[in-house]
Amino acid sequence: MALQHITNQEETPNISVLHVVPDTKGATLKNTYKLRFFGRLHNSLYSIPCSEVGYLSAEDNTTVLVTKASKKIFVQDSLDGLEKSVNPKLYFRINRKILLHINSITQLTVISKSRIKVTLLDKSQHMVSRAKNGSFKAWLDL
Repeated sequence: MALQHITNQEETPNISVLHVVPDTKGATLKNTYKLRFFGRLHNSLYSIPCSEVGYLSAEDNTTVLVTKASKKIFVQDSLDGLEKSVNPKLYFRINRKILLHINSITQLTVISKSRIKVTLLDKSQHMVSRAKNGSFKAWLDL
């Protein structure tokens, strides 16, 4: 009798969770990027919109935000954390120490087949790491 009850049950359809839950991945990614950075300089806190950021640099266990006007402000997050929270269409990490904004690039100099030197708005020059060279060119649509 107990077995007959089990064998008479209808088979439940195997429904994937992907079919039940709507695709919200694209909608949430648009809103997750940082719009501004908060940093400190001396005893003051500053709010800097992303459009004013030239680049972010890792220096002596601190992260420094350098504005397009060459003002240096200390931020709390690491470059790894910041790299994940900014729009990858606007920011690129060219090496272990520099995460730059696309509008801060003033000049690219090809040193060799696998080396590129980037000159930024504040006249600072930084090398793109060999490992990131190909993806940097793709990011710039070169």
